[in-house]
Amino acid sequence: MLLPPFVVSPRRPPSIAERLARELAERGLAVEREPAPIASGAHLLFPNLAVERDGARWFVEVLGFSTKESLATKLERYRRAGIATIALCVDLATAPGHERQAQVCGFTKHVDADDLLATLSTAP
Repeated sequence: MLLPPFVVSPRRPPSIAERLARELAERGLAVEREPAPIASGAHLLFPNLAVERDGARWFVEVLGFSTKESLATKLERYRRAGIATIALCVDLATAPGHERQAQVCGFTKHVDADDLLATLSTAP
């Protein structure tokens, strides 16, 4: 029996977090993709990136869907884990208006690295 010809699967496009990591690295920032999960009580948090900026380690999580309550819960869990340097990137197609909160960077289709850096500069 003959084997079927070798077929190369098409490359998948980079994820939103992968593209953001590349853009941040191009700006000279140290970026770690998929840092270790963070324990917060009985919950685990899974940031997509850790970024070194101005001597601080920032965690970045990209959220494809969120509500006002889920954002508040997620920020509270990071706070309980002792992490204040967190930025949540929120898809405005599913959560319009949330980008006005501190520590939240709104995006549509992809996270703009400059918008994220501005969020990091203004976060408490």
